[in-house]
Amino acid sequence: MLQAGKIQLVESPLERVEIDCTAADVFCVIDDAGNVARPTIRAAVDCATGLIVGLQVSLSSPHSLLVANTLKEIMSPHEEGFFIRHKIEKRFQAIGRPLAVVADQGSENSGDLIERAIKTTSFELRKNAPGNPDRKPFVERLFRSINEVLTTLPGATQSKEIAAKSRTKRAMEEARLTFEDVESFLQKWRFDVHAHRSQRRIQSALRTREALWACWARLQEDHLVPEPPTPMELKQMFFAGAATRKLHRYGIEFEGIQYSSTELRRLFKEIGPDQVLEIRYDPTSILEIAVQNPLSSEYFIVGAKHPELPAISFDELRRLRKKHNPDPGEDLKAVDILDGMLEHHHKKPVRNPGTKHRQAKRDAVYRRADQAAVDDARAKEQAAKMVAEQEAVPKKLRRPTNLPETSKRTD
Repeated sequence: MLQAGKIQLVESPLERVEIDCTAADVFCVIDDAGNVARPTIRAAVDCATGLIVGLQVSLSSPHSLLVANTLKEIMSPHEEGFFIRHKIEKRFQAIGRPLAVVADQGSENSGDLIERAIKTTSFELRKNAPGNPDRKPFVERLFRSINEVLTTLPGATQSKEIAAKSRTKRAMEEARLTFEDVESFLQKWRFDVHAHRSQRRIQSALRTREALWACWARLQEDHLVPEPPTPMELKQMFFAGAATRKLHRYGIEFEGIQYSSTELRRLFKEIGPDQVLEIRYDPTSILEIAVQNPLSSEYFIVGAKHPELPAISFDELRRLRKKHNPDPGEDLKAVDILDGMLEHHHKKPVRNPGTKHRQAKRDAVYRRADQAAVDDARAKEQAAKMVAEQEAVPKKLRRPTNLPETSKRTD
């Protein structure tokens, strides 16, 4: 950790954030058949305080979407459901716009999605030279702390007495916790334990010990922490795809999905039909697109006309369309999409499935993503039905309680 004082003199929160990825030193159960896998942890650490400002746990290998979600977590507050789901007691928000993000040369730290995130939220991405993990001392220190606490769980790949590679088989046999259990354990440890544990700050002139959250709160008063991006800017982080489409009376059609909104209808009245508009889209979700207003050059969000659509990618939509509907001009209904997801027609065929272990891990990733998309679609459909039922109920006329007094006319 002495390297930390030599590389950077960081004084304010989010002046420098280190981000990296590692395989968790614990096996978790991923399906009903008892298959196990090691989750992937993506963490972001604020170098001025040592506080964890982003932590994503996944079963998939490192990829740009996982990096983008971690960056988004740095700049957006956690919802109440997040704290409830992971049973977090010491709740706080430590968010803002980072000035510089330090990462390695991994392929997950590049690509259209990452470039879009940099352009939208205006931070500097610094990549270290390969083979120099000491250039990210803060996140490396965090991973050591995480793996130390993971050794207390069943299924840990190492212990204080046995090295990592010597305990793999035994760890797979001992695994009892599900992926959700491990994720909740790490998130609760992050907020309830790690953030309130006293640590010696390497760059402190007094070399004093101070809790991470207390350090953040103190420095936040002494320094200006950049405001986080607006919700619209955060959404635009993921709109890496670009295209042009005509504006029609019903809205805009893209990849066979119709999109419409109040703002788009207002724009139609102003500029008329058949105008070619610039649009941007999130390749990982068909639920909404961003449309550029040619009069103001600003983008606004336009949602799909069918609220019950699941949150699948456009690549998955194309595979479903090819399987269920050869005519690209016809609309693919939500029920067809959901039926196709149950048959796994939206997933790209794997030429080399690999070992049974890898295949089980891949299937678990697909199953969790599909289940989340289907549950979300059903919840939105149920909400739409409730709203429609409420609107269909005739409203009863109520007699006013303060009617004026009247007198009968006498003939």
